[in-house]
Amino acid sequence: MVLITDALQAMGMGDGVYTFGGHQVTVHEGTARLSDGTLASSTVTMNEALRHTVETGIPLTDAVHMASGTPARILGLDRKGDLAEGYEADLVLLDLDYNVVWIMIGGEMSE
Repeated sequence: MVLITDALQAMGMGDGVYTFGGHQVTVHEGTARLSDGTLASSTVTMNEALRHTVETGIPLTDAVHMASGTPARILGLDRKGDLAEGYEADLVLLDLDYNVVWIMIGGEMSE
């Protein structure tokens, strides 16, 4: 299984009306819809998706692999998606509530 999110630019933003890609998008209670009511995209971040997945009963280690190792393998990204010697040091540290504490990209701390 793979864990992905198709969140658009409205992720993390409050309710409101936004313009993305020339389309008016209304975000209400975490749902983004076009003016005709069509679902526009998700506003779920990857850490929220991870939390939701674990809350369904999937073990954390499996959920993390679904969000990292599996997508890397599917996309053919060698040296990504696992904590192993020779792999790129792209890491995200989450607290116990799944909030991002820090991010490391290519071994460098990100701001």
